[in-house]
Parts: sequence; C-alpha cells; structure tokens
Amino acid sequence: MLFNLFRNTALISQKILNSRLSNKLEGYVLKEHPSTCDATPIFIVGAPRTGSTLLYQLMVEHFKLAYLSNFASLFYSVPYLSSVVAQKSISNKDTVSLYKSEFGFVKGLMAPSEASKVIEHWFGDDDYQVNTDHMLHNYTCKKINALVKLFGGPILIKNMKLCLKMSQLSKIFPNAVFIHIKRDPLYTAQSILQARQKIYGTMDKWWSFKVPGYEELEKKSCYVQVIQQVNIVNRQIENQYQQIERKKVITIRYEELCEHPQTVLNQLMLELPFLSKKPNNNSTALNRLVLIKNANQKKLDEPHWQKLLDAYQQIES
Repeated sequence: MLFNLFRNTALISQKILNSRLSNKLEGYVLKEHPSTCDATPIFIVGAPRTGSTLLYQLMVEHFKLAYLSNFASLFYSVPYLSSVVAQKSISNKDTVSLYKSEFGFVKGLMAPSEASKVIEHWFGDDDYQVNTDHMLHNYTCKKINALVKLFGGPILIKNMKLCLKMSQLSKIFPNAVFIHIKRDPLYTAQSILQARQKIYGTMDKWWSFKVPGYEELEKKSCYVQVIQQVNIVNRQIENQYQQIERKKVITIRYEELCEHPQTVLNQLMLELPFLSKKPNNNSTALNRLVLIKNANQKKLDEPHWQKLLDAYQQIES
C-alpha cells in the first residue's frame, strides 16, 4: 500500500514537472543565464559494455562536475529546476558509489544517469543526427550554462547514442571534449551477449542503439552481430576524429581504468586542466577504488564462447 502511494505520488509529480507550465517556469528562471554555447561539456563515448558507466561514476565522485542525476532524469523537461530541488533536499551521500551498475543504470536518486529523455529533449531522438533547430540549441546551451553554474564545474554527459553524433556536437559546442573508452572487443562482445540474454531471455535480439548497417547485421548470427556492433561503433567514433581537433579527444582503456583508476584520474586532470577535485574527496573515496575489478574473463558456457571466438577470429583475420 505504501509503495503504491509512493509510486502514484511520483507519477503525478513527474507529470506536473514535465508539463508546459513547468517548462515555462524553468524558462523564466533561466532568463539570467546566457544562451551562448561556449561551455566545455565533456562527453563520454564508446561502444556499449566498455566501462563507460564506471568512468562516469569515478569522474562524478572525484571531480567537481555538473551532471544529470537519476532525479533530474525523472523530470526530464526541467533538468535545471529538478537539480536545484535535488541539491537542497537529497543528501550528497547518495552519490557515494560501490562502482556497481546494471546496463548503465546506477542506483540512487543523485547517482549519475544516462538521462536519455533529457538528451532527446536537448538534441532530438534521431539515431544519427542532432536536431538542427538553432533556437533549441541556444535553449539547450542556456540550460547547460545554468547547470554548470549550479554545480560549479563543467558538465559531464554520458549517453552512448551521442557517440554517432560527435562531429555535430562539436559544431554546437566548439569547446567540447570527448573521452573515448575502449575495451578488448572480444570481452565487450561477450558482455553484450550477456546483456541480451538477461534483458530479453535470448541472445538473438538486438540490444542497445542501432548502428549504421543494422538491417544487414540482423541477418547474421548473434555472435557476428555483437562483434561487428563493437567494431562499427569504434570505427564511427574514430572516423569523426578528423572533424574534431585531435586534442579534444582522449582515449581511455577499460583495462587500465580497472587496474590503475587513480592513475587514469590523474591523467585526466593533466589533459583537462579545467578539472578540479572535489574539496571533500577523502581517503575513504580513494580506498573504494580497490573495489573495481576487471571483468575481462570468459563467462559464457563453452559452446557459446567457442562460437563467439570463432566469429571473432574470422572477422579479425
């Protein structure tokens, strides 16, 4: 009974806060913030199951950054107002992480979120193209500028669909930085198969965003699909390097992040000098880094693993 009451209250609140009235209210509150797109957003990009959520959690916990929380994601049309409310009413302890997540979702109202609904509001819902409405871009920049001021640091965004839109995002945000996280493709492919099985009960159903050539890939075996899915995403990202200043793209290896997280965080501070550590970042937070484990090991049963390995060797040969 209490759960139903909480659920119904949350749904009503969500409907109210995502209404036109709330949009107008946020628009009024944002009037004092500039609509220029000269902020320095940081985008985490990469193939699914490469450790992007782990990197997101680490950066939010250790650096002074604006980000979209699960709470802000609930009230997707008013992310600034919901972030203000969250900061005043929800304990910051809710961001403390044991570096666990499930397919991009991290528990906790203040935990970092992919915030897909917010991202769709800001950049459109097309798989490959950013919305071309310049007025919408200016309004999005206004919201980002407000969030940057609220949190006191650059905004960090992690939504994997954006990896196919890097070059377009760099035109909207000339100062944008992209962190490309990569993982051994064989273990990435295995992890995608595991996600398919857990979410759909079968390895044959596509999971995550659709890549260019998706229709042809659907005709292949699930093992070929996931390997090519990883390859295509990485290739699409790397092809966009040419349209972005190379110094604005940082590559991180998942394996290095797991084995030497503090080294990777220090390196990010060197490459992104505008980053600053959180003032209350203490030894307890650093001690939790030992909880991070490299998941690169065989987890499928032998028949599935062998089929995946055969497909991988055939494609890579």
